[in-house]
Amino acid sequence: MNAHVLVIAPGAEPVPELLTGTTVPLCWRSPLQVRIDDWLSAALIIIDDRCSTTLFEQSLPRREDVLLLGRSLDDATIFGRGVALGVEAVVHLPDAAAWLELRTHVATGGVYAQWERLLGPDLDGFSGPVS
Repeated sequence: MNAHVLVIAPGAEPVPELLTGTTVPLCWRSPLQVRIDDWLSAALIIIDDRCSTTLFEQSLPRREDVLLLGRSLDDATIFGRGVALGVEAVVHLPDAAAWLELRTHVATGGVYAQWERLLGPDLDGFSGPVS
């Protein structure tokens, strides 16, 4: 299973909402830094909407496990950009932050999950998935 999540953001700047407590390795790239091997090898790709046009112009191949990250629920045009990129879903921060963190764990097989933090301290001896 692929071990990292590729985040494409302007200037490869970390998106603060994605850094809050995540334990999944995040690989940051600007849209012009994305190489085909980055695109194909990531377990999950999260694209900041501010990069969508530049990324679309690169004509990268369609693939599964690509999300488009928006910030304004008032911008309905993001869905058209999502369709053009072939994304699985459009998500908005901060509303979908918890779902997005869980989605990163699903994509990476749960190996980075801190189960007590994600599920709560009362797990009755549960320490994570059985290997």
